Amino acid sequence: MRAINEATRRVPHISCEVALDLQAELRDNFAEPEFQKQLQVINRANQHQPAKLSIVRAELIFEIQARVLPKYGFEPSQRGVGDMLMWFQNYQFDPEFQETSDECNYLLGIPHRFHSSPAQEQETIKRAEEVLKWFDTSEGREWYAEELKSRARLSQKKK
Repeated sequence: MRAINEATRRVPHISCEVALDLQAELRDNFAEPEFQKQLQVINRANQHQPAKLSIVRAELIFEIQARVLPKYGFEPSQRGVGDMLMWFQNYQFDPEFQETSDECNYLLGIPHRFHSSPAQEQETIKRAEEVLKWFDTSEGREWYAEELKSRARLSQKKK
């Protein structure tokens, strides 16, 4: 009972709308050019070692999660990731949640979780590719440059 009370105290309550915002922010971060470059390097270096690839990819994903989670009230830790995933389970039947989840998985090179028909997979790929292409637009490049500057400033403040 004590463990349940402790978990309830530290885990923020998030609505479906907030969960969708969090998930979309993670997706957008997974689509960032630098993240995609790092993911490609990891995939190439570990292509014949699936277990190691899974671990190294999870570490890279955690870097994004640790940066995004505090904005939504979660700890920037593995515990915070677990808490987020617990809340995500509540919304796994929401169609928009499923679509964004599959977009994240596509960007991470993980098989689709919810939609398995070829038509649904193609729609997911199309949406995820649109997010990737946005970073090649002038608006996307400007936003990304500002985002990197902002992260650098935050990093300096922490030191």
